[in-house]
Amino acid sequence: MAGACSTGEQAAAPTFSTKERGVLVVAADLPVPGFWEGDDPKTVDGGYEWGLAEALADRFDLRLDVVDRPFEQIVSGDLGPADVGIAQVSITEERREDVDFSISYFASWPTVVTRTDDLDDLVDLATAQEQTWAGEWGTTEADLITDVVRPDDDPVHVDDETAATQLVADGKADAALIDLPTALVITDQDPDLAVRSRFDQEEHYGVVLPLDSDNKPVVDQAIRALRADETLLHLRERWLDPVFSEDPDSIPVISFST
Repeated sequence: MAGACSTGEQAAAPTFSTKERGVLVVAADLPVPGFWEGDDPKTVDGGYEWGLAEALADRFDLRLDVVDRPFEQIVSGDLGPADVGIAQVSITEERREDVDFSISYFASWPTVVTRTDDLDDLVDLATAQEQTWAGEWGTTEADLITDVVRPDDDPVHVDDETAATQLVADGKADAALIDLPTALVITDQDPDLAVRSRFDQEEHYGVVLPLDSDNKPVVDQAIRALRADETLLHLRERWLDPVFSEDPDSIPVISFST
């Protein structure tokens, strides 16, 4: 980008302290349609969060390396060789006990996916309670099923959101509760699945850092810059909007109070 400050000096690039010299190692829970395209960390080369990781590495003047790590380990702060985790992790006070979060880079809502020919109306808790649910271990969606929906039948928990929707497709669950963008991508790819509704619970994704990390201010600064120069907007327009099955604003909302 052309341009300079009035003194002719360039702003110093933010300094990020890495475990491996010259490399930003990012933990992700692969694959995640629309966010991380591919299940091999050595060849993944697409998706919103992949683009975010690339942008952060570029801003820090580092090479990007991706490692595949289970979601539950990432949210507990067990990042292994990684410096940060970027894995659709919603910022919660409970998780702040184990990790630090950057400022938000994306907003989402827990979203209901069913078979296309089932449940034309799943827009209230009473109907939701009657369904057999699938969700991913350790997620805010799994907590919402247990604590808010409180279904008559025990929910089925699996290792990732794709597996949850596959249970629905196979008729082993009536509905899956997953992140909004992933739901819109999966239902665009599979005509047998449909988005029915979303819960009125806005969530915000943050980059996961080790607890008390000195890198948090640096990452926050970088995300503010990526928001200001519309990099985050362009990533959404490139990787998410074209593969969404419908307009997120058109989805019916299930309201509730806790």
